[in-house]
Amino acid sequence: MRASEGWGPAVGTAARGARAADAGVTRVDDISTLAGAVDLARFHDPKVIVEQGIEGREIECAVLGGRGGDPARASVPGEIVVDHEEADFYDFEAKYLSASQAR
Repeated sequence: MRASEGWGPAVGTAARGARAADAGVTRVDDISTLAGAVDLARFHDPKVIVEQGIEGREIECAVLGGRGGDPARASVPGEIVVDHEEADFYDFEAKYLSASQAR
């Protein structure tokens, strides 16, 4: 059984959600890999969630808390672009460990 539309569910920890760039998150394109994805997420947190994956753009924006009573401020939004020849999706490895998988 394969996920329709090309994107299967993302499995991750309940504490962090199934944000692809977090440790313990796996994209599941084939049902035979679901159990392994759940086991990996459980290694990081006993509570696991499974969310439907989507095709789309990923935009990130940091919000920095104010110091000394100053208001919080936001950074300039930036789009994550994944090199699909190097990585299937924007996961922990692409974000933190690889210099070539995303920019």
